[in-house]
Amino acid sequence: MPSSFCRTCTAILSSTSLALEDFDPEGFEVLKSTSHSFENSARQGCRLCLLFVSNFGERMARIRHLEFENLSLSEEKKHATIYTLFSYGNNHLLLEVSHQSPGEERLGRKRESVIRPAHSSIMLLSPESCKPEPLLFSLPIDLPAFEEHTGSETCLNLAKLWLNQCKSHPACQYQNKNSNTAFAVPTRLLHLGSLVSPSLRLCSGVPDGTSYASLSHCWGKHVPVKLLSSTLTEFQTKIEMPELPKTFRESIDFIRRLGLEYIWIDSLCIIQDSAEDWAHEAALMHQVYSNAIVNIAADDAIDGTEGLFRARDVRLCEPCEVEVNWTKQHRGAYIAVDNTLWKSNMENSVLNGRAWVLQEQLLSPRILHFGQTQLLWECQTGKACELFPEGLYEGHEGYGPKSMISKVEYELHEFPDEYGDTKDERVMVEFSQQYQAHQQWKEIVDNYTSRHLTFGSDKLVAISALAHRFQTENLGSEYLAGLWSQDLAAQLLWTTARLQLRDKATTRQTEYRAPTWSWASIDGRIHPSTPYLYPGRFQTHFKVHSAETTCVASANQFGSVSSGQIVVSGRIVLVSLISEPNHREGTASYHLQVHSSSGMLIPRGTLSGEIELATKDCTYEDGQKVLDVYKDIYFIECIDHYDGGQRGRGRAGILLQRKNVTATTFERFGRYNFHFDDMTIFEEGFRYFNSLAGENGFEFYEDEVSHHNMYKITIV
Repeated sequence: MPSSFCRTCTAILSSTSLALEDFDPEGFEVLKSTSHSFENSARQGCRLCLLFVSNFGERMARIRHLEFENLSLSEEKKHATIYTLFSYGNNHLLLEVSHQSPGEERLGRKRESVIRPAHSSIMLLSPESCKPEPLLFSLPIDLPAFEEHTGSETCLNLAKLWLNQCKSHPACQYQNKNSNTAFAVPTRLLHLGSLVSPSLRLCSGVPDGTSYASLSHCWGKHVPVKLLSSTLTEFQTKIEMPELPKTFRESIDFIRRLGLEYIWIDSLCIIQDSAEDWAHEAALMHQVYSNAIVNIAADDAIDGTEGLFRARDVRLCEPCEVEVNWTKQHRGAYIAVDNTLWKSNMENSVLNGRAWVLQEQLLSPRILHFGQTQLLWECQTGKACELFPEGLYEGHEGYGPKSMISKVEYELHEFPDEYGDTKDERVMVEFSQQYQAHQQWKEIVDNYTSRHLTFGSDKLVAISALAHRFQTENLGSEYLAGLWSQDLAAQLLWTTARLQLRDKATTRQTEYRAPTWSWASIDGRIHPSTPYLYPGRFQTHFKVHSAETTCVASANQFGSVSSGQIVVSGRIVLVSLISEPNHREGTASYHLQVHSSSGMLIPRGTLSGEIELATKDCTYEDGQKVLDVYKDIYFIECIDHYDGGQRGRGRAGILLQRKNVTATTFERFGRYNFHFDDMTIFEEGFRYFNSLAGENGFEFYEDEVSHHNMYKITIV
């Protein structure tokens, strides 16, 4: 069915000003457009304006605000809209709108004129390139038209088709195909009855192998109905449907219509006022989501009152056909789509910001997302949505399989014989597999710590299911409060992501939850270190003698810990730090000074970490600058590193401060990298420390190979 367009978009589709080359626009079209004109044209039926408005998303409110500020400007100085065309490969074109709004910003003491652009873009696909190859799903010819509600029969039938055909995907069968026993089911499940005979009660002892769904949702400020010790017997008899929040009711309704009789919902299947039951179920969480036949994700609901289903403009789910006449190479029929629909419906959703949900997403074999505008599907083979029900096309930002962890397992366990037969090749395969596993754990920690966690005490518990799965399937090494015993020297080099003073300050909670050498001790986003598992490429200058943690619940070695320590040895340098905030630029500079017999030496290294967590010795003013001074800081070198830049190889280590328990017990609070050009500075520092170590209570031994003094310390 041909699409309708406003006068502006009709002119753009035939504009000869939009000549182009790959990734290098040679021309553009400048028009006068406002947020009102975009939104009004979308309401009146222009399909391109609707896509642009959808892609602008929340930025449209900012555009309105800027336009209001500019009402007094002359017409020639007001906002302009620039249309630019890019070639994107695979017969894809990118039509970008840049809405330019003039304004002023304060730069120091002056206000200067600036242009504040807001960008929106749509992808133009040739008809033959908008389907995956091969197709992820096979659709019937008479697929019904879209409906204005994501809980409709059309949506239900599409979800059934995705689920049934997904069961035949080879990658999606991997979970249980090597097991001769039925998969375990959770301790408790909600029995839903059927459409003919609906019921709702809590069941225990459901036979292993029974199909069930799971629900991912936001608790929010409105705490949902909870299973308590006092309501356990009542819930086992009957749960009143009207008493449940809207999201639960609609999820139960959809699961019944999907043909399943059981669902797992955290607040109704774990006894919330029993610490013992909560700890027991947390230890089994890796099975709960891994064994669910499908996970229902309430992506757009901030709490249980907002429901699962959404009313939507069905035009956003329908292909938008356009005829263009730009160049000889780019003319004819195209399909216009919002290439960010996966991000706007799933990745930017309120649900995706929850830390707890990450393990639910990565462990569930299949997820049916109820987004803001449409249903989306992801499994271990690929992704689909209502607009692309046969699968996302290659080039879409959401293209690819859903789960990093499952993909690693599939590659490493299914195809070990592709890597060669010689002993050396096998060693390289082993290192390659370990590297991939550590690299993906690094990505998971980075993702996890960027999300919101209501209770800091849940820091380790909320990722414990992923840790359990990783140890079982990929790593096999000992788990240590978010780190792994294998490659521990490199893992200790994690850093915080705070780059500017206006960013949220790094903090440790007063209540203990992890040793200082673990990223779990920190609130805020963490950048884990890149694994250093290349044989012969990186040299470790650091020996781990022992590493241990004490778990709060003995049944869950991946959960909360009450203590932890590592005993290590390495070369040590005594340093001082000076923190010099630059309030005008909103940044902070940290200068490290190495103590030596010839005075304080300043290397050109890179300092990163939680400097605010160290004990400050003094603060003094130097002119208008306020300088914070940290004395008696210790640097212990860990491992060679390669920064990939012009300076090349260097060395990395961690910064420590002595704890008041014993002379050789320390807490970690940062990382420092230096280049080999500065090695002479640190060698002077090592020699100077050697001269002082004995009188300060440090014990050492001489390394048999390097003959360096190695100091044995404990980090807690």
